[in-house]
Amino acid sequence: MAEIKSTIELVMERTKHLIMSSEEKAQQEAKELIEKIPGYIQKFLDGSIKEEAVTAAYREIPEGYKREARKKLIESVLERVDLESPKSLFVLLQNLLGEKDFLLFQVAELRDILATYHEKAEKLKEEIKQKISTQLTEKNISGDAILLIPEETPAYYNLTRDYEKRLHDLKQRITKNL
Repeated sequence: MAEIKSTIELVMERTKHLIMSSEEKAQQEAKELIEKIPGYIQKFLDGSIKEEAVTAAYREIPEGYKREARKKLIESVLERVDLESPKSLFVLLQNLLGEKDFLLFQVAELRDILATYHEKAEKLKEEIKQKISTQLTEKNISGDAILLIPEETPAYYNLTRDYEKRLHDLKQRITKNL
């Protein structure tokens, strides 16, 4: 007489050859950790986790997968770098890459581009405000209702566009070197 099997028994019978070895499990876990890197970077930028949490998660990745993890880390950071990126993002990247990584020079270059942009942008804002204020005073226009927005001027737009291009070009060079 035929035996009646439960659904679970049937599934187990049909999938017994699909059981992962411990090596395959370790590989799968490492790949999952690597895939979580962009999420950790975003959470760090959002302020929901600290640098130590990102560092700890990155250090959990087995040695044999560090190269792949490094690439994912750099790509994740570069996707999020713009003219308003916080310095803490670059500090995090430098700490994770380590002192001997050849990309540290380019990370410093990214940071320098941002610092120079912010310096020039602040200086330009002040110059534009001063120029507009002088023009308004010459025309006897004054009052609290006047709101100067230097960011809306062509000069500021051109400065921003120029530094966005520099940033984009450097990010492309870094990506090619991965």
